[in-house]
Parts: sequence; C-alpha cells; structure tokens
Amino acid sequence: MGYIENNLVPGERIVYRTRLHWFLVLDMMLRILFFIAVIWILASSLMQSNRVSPANTVVVDIYSIFASLLGLLLCSLIPFSLMAFVLGLIVFLTAEFGLTTRRIMIKTGIIRRKTLELSLGKVESFQMHESIIGRLLGFNTLRITGSGGTAQTFKYVANAREFQRHVTEFSTQVNERYDGYSPQPVRTAFSSSPSSIFDNIPLPDTDTEARIRQAASAIQRGNRDQAKQIVQALIKSSPDNADVWYLAGYLAQSPDRKRQAFERALRINPSHQKARLELRKL
Repeated sequence: MGYIENNLVPGERIVYRTRLHWFLVLDMMLRILFFIAVIWILASSLMQSNRVSPANTVVVDIYSIFASLLGLLLCSLIPFSLMAFVLGLIVFLTAEFGLTTRRIMIKTGIIRRKTLELSLGKVESFQMHESIIGRLLGFNTLRITGSGGTAQTFKYVANAREFQRHVTEFSTQVNERYDGYSPQPVRTAFSSSPSSIFDNIPLPDTDTEARIRQAASAIQRGNRDQAKQIVQALIKSSPDNADVWYLAGYLAQSPDRKRQAFERALRINPSHQKARLELRKL
C-alpha cells in the first residue's frame, strides 16, 4: 500500500490520483549527457591542440594536465550518471498525487520526503505552469497555495489539468453539502462602520440568531478568528440560514469564496439585500 492509502481516515476514500511524468527521468539524463558531451569536446580539443602545436613545451604540459583532469572528471561522471538515473527512477515510481473526499494528499521523494496534506476547504489557489514540452507530453508544474499563503510547488506532474479539474469539481460539491467550508482569515483591520454592516438583517431571538449576533459582535471588536469559528460551526448546524452565509462571505478573503457564500445566501433568501449588494461589488 502507498502513502495515501496508509493515511486515509475512516470514511475517507480516494477520488482521483496521478503521479510524476516519465520526462523527469529523461530530463535528468539529458542534462547529465549534455555536461558529459561538453567535457568530452573540451578534452578532445585540448588533445588536438597538443598534437598540432608541440613546439612550446610549457603549453604542451598545460594542455596535457587539463586534458587529464577532464578525462578523470569524465570517468567519474559515468557512475554518477548511473546513480542519478536510479534515484530519478525511484522518485518517479514512488511519488503520489491524490485527491480524497476530504483533502489533497501529495508525497514525493524517498530520503528527503516532501509531503502535502491540505483540506479541500483550505485550498486558496491551484496554479499550473505549462512549458511547450509539457504541453506536448502531458505534464505541468503545480503550485498549490493553502490558507495563510503557504505554497508548495511540484514539477513534472502528469495529467495535472485533470487533477485540477477533479479538485475544483469536488471542492464545489463539498461546499454544496456545507462540508469543510473554511473562510480565509482577513488580515486587514475592520475598515467599515461596524453598526452599518448588519443593520438591515432581521435577527429573531433563537439560539442560531444569538450565535449570529455573537459573530457580528466579534467582527465589530476586530476578533475575526473568533467570528470565523462561530460561523464555521453555524454552517454545519444551520446550513439553511441566509444570514450565516452572508457572514461567511463577509469573513472570506478569496473573491471566489465570497461569491459562493453570497450566492448561497441569496438562494436561501432571494430578498437578502445585504448579500445582493456585496455580490454586486465583486
């Protein structure tokens, strides 16, 4: 069993998986062969110059020394090339890229292992950088950024676009089920008038609305972390409340998260003026 299978939690299943592209190994070998070819050409040129102009003994000796050093370097590169090929092949065979029902799981490397486990609700951006060769052969460089701005980059990922499509589609499905919604923390200070943001929201005296008032009060005090925790709990306990989704959109940093939350609020309550106004601003 691989890394992903060994780290699944009860109820979690694999949705999609891919691996590194074979061009990783080929690219490594081509670079080494190019270096060997350059050394071979230099050594051959020095030996040829030594034969053509043997009049100056000092020059001949210098040419001979450099040619010998290059020959030794060339011989040492042969076992190094074999070792690099074996290591590259091991990395290629053991790397894992997977999407589960709850998170993205990635593992590369053997000795220096690089891993990423990121909940679907905390994926801030999923970027791809595609070269001409990558476009032709089917691999890309992935840069995945989580909440808080932490980013990791993975090169030579096979079927990267398909992987991105599955992550996007499944993240949307998760959000539709209100599972794992995680608004991004806002690092800027509270800049609007606190009282004017929630003035037009009718709040009946129920436990849910009391928690909404508590979240709004936390925002007004500048304690967005506390407000975010309250809203996350409310999304699970009261997913059909438009005001909950309005607060979630207000707390979110990503424009996509804001749009999703405000649209959810309007689907629940089409007359929610605050959500409609904020949605128009995006």
